[in-house]
Amino acid sequence: MKYFTALVATCVAANASKIEAKSAIESKADAEANPNPYDQYNYFNHPGYVAPSYEHEYGEVLPGADFNKQVYNFNEAHQIWDQNDYEERVKVEAEMLVALEALKESIMYLSYDVHEIDERIHA
Repeated sequence: MKYFTALVATCVAANASKIEAKSAIESKADAEANPNPYDQYNYFNHPGYVAPSYEHEYGEVLPGADFNKQVYNFNEAHQIWDQNDYEERVKVEAEMLVALEALKESIMYLSYDVHEIDERIHA
């Protein structure tokens, strides 16, 4: 009886995997026949996208999850950044602040335009 149950379970699993494989092939064929118009906006379909490689270990030593231990073991005399890292970080943060100010100005103009449109609609 156990043999028969195992045989039936194996047959059902094999049949299910065949059905899954067939539906995967059909869905791939359907996707090729009817392409998604939003695929051009998909980040992973962009020609400049390079998939990350996880072949090698990460070069930096990452801190653990124990925050209190990290604070206790922190060495104040150890240099966190060198001058080049610091300059690059300051440059990136300055560019981000400029971009934020530009966005704030765009939102101000947009708010003004919406207010003008609203007044003209009421008139």
